[in-house]
Amino acid sequence: RSKPLTPPSHVAAVSIINRQVNANKRFLSLHCLSIFLKSFIPPLRLYGFWIITFTFGSSTGYFTILLALMQQILCTKGYSNQFAGFCGSITIAAGLIAAGPVALLVDKTGLLTETLKVTFSLSVLGCICLSIVLWFPNQQVLVTICLICLGAFGFSQYSLCLELAAEATYPVSETITTSFLFISTQIISLVMLPILQFTAPLAKNSTYITNTCGPNEDVRDFNMPHMGLCVFMVLLAIVQLFTLKLPYKRREYLNTIVISIESDNSVNDENDGMEQNDL
Repeated sequence: RSKPLTPPSHVAAVSIINRQVNANKRFLSLHCLSIFLKSFIPPLRLYGFWIITFTFGSSTGYFTILLALMQQILCTKGYSNQFAGFCGSITIAAGLIAAGPVALLVDKTGLLTETLKVTFSLSVLGCICLSIVLWFPNQQVLVTICLICLGAFGFSQYSLCLELAAEATYPVSETITTSFLFISTQIISLVMLPILQFTAPLAKNSTYITNTCGPNEDVRDFNMPHMGLCVFMVLLAIVQLFTLKLPYKRREYLNTIVISIESDNSVNDENDGMEQNDL
């Protein structure tokens, strides 16, 4: 089976019922279309959702650009293509390994916003360390450590942003909030990449170059643009750390459901006790 026999939660059950009701309709009426378009408005009214969208898009876009330009960044400092491929692999692997413990921590403690702030700040710290280490050639160990830190804390916030966006905008569908986050990633990536390529000077004009990039004369030095990008990420981390506050609407809704069920059960137990006393 592709789905469980019973919904995992009351929220999931409500979502399934709503999808079934809409699926039974043979055509999409203007009323349904207006309801769908109105569901885009609540997330856009939340200041915290804009913070999540911008930080998620910037961090994910940074990782996309870093992995795309990894070989060009490292070859100007004397690193081989094999080491550049290893760096990309170890960054992704560190993120996959760290995502599990971080998710378990959030599940046990419920500190979703706090964990997101910590992971984003630590990933930015790894970004700063990497930008400093890349100024010096033949620092394979330090580059690897920085990328492990960057990947572990950077990719682990991936699921946290999606979960927090769904929590804060409930009952808006998760597909809408997820679409906002991924669209922001694509837009920011399209903006960052040309800026980095345009601002990077030619590597042959720099005195800090140990070129292993081959005979290509258009090799560029990305050290200064990368450091500027890290400064931008630091500013985002400061804004997120001190301004991100979002309500847990889905969690509050589940708590009200549990309280109402418990109150109903207690009333039923009292009624049963009174009936037994009457007998």
